Amino acid sequence: MKLKKEEKKNQIIQAAIRTFAKNGYFNSRVSEIAKEAGVADGTIYIYFKSKDEILSAIFDEALDKFVAVSEERLKNISDPIERLEAIAFLHLQYLGANRDLATVFQIEFRHNIVFMEKFTRSKLRDYFRIIRETIESGQQKKVFRKLDPKFGTKLFFGMIDEMVTSWLLSKKDYQLEKAAKSLTRAFVFGLAEC
Repeated sequence: MKLKKEEKKNQIIQAAIRTFAKNGYFNSRVSEIAKEAGVADGTIYIYFKSKDEILSAIFDEALDKFVAVSEERLKNISDPIERLEAIAFLHLQYLGANRDLATVFQIEFRHNIVFMEKFTRSKLRDYFRIIRETIESGQQKKVFRKLDPKFGTKLFFGMIDEMVTSWLLSKKDYQLEKAAKSLTRAFVFGLAEC
């Protein structure tokens, strides 16, 4: 019974992702999500109190999965540069595999300032921690120069984030994760001639 309930909830979340990507979060109605999910309007409210809660669930689920996969993949990588490249690869691969989810992440979340303020302080913290700890490890190993690890984390995340946005806006179909190595090298070595 619990599995069926989880399947139904996931069905609604996936329908919401498609609906938000197509119509935009603010222009989407719960009834449209229900129709896309193939459920009655009232069924949505069994699982979610509001449209905001559905958006939160999309963000929570995606970040929880991404952090878990990242931590698992990074367990056996000790080189800080390789770790950063793996983080970039996983991020780009994850969003590059689902254009609708990427649209919700890159565009719809950013239009909801209250939502972004709330979740920047919570769920993103785990993801930023992975990047920050990698930068700190690289500094301890004298691979990276000294700079504020929090600043470095935001800079690295911003580079990855911009790659996803550019991919979305281009409407071209290419493997986004192929940019991970170049992006990481640009971050680590900058543009200076060595």
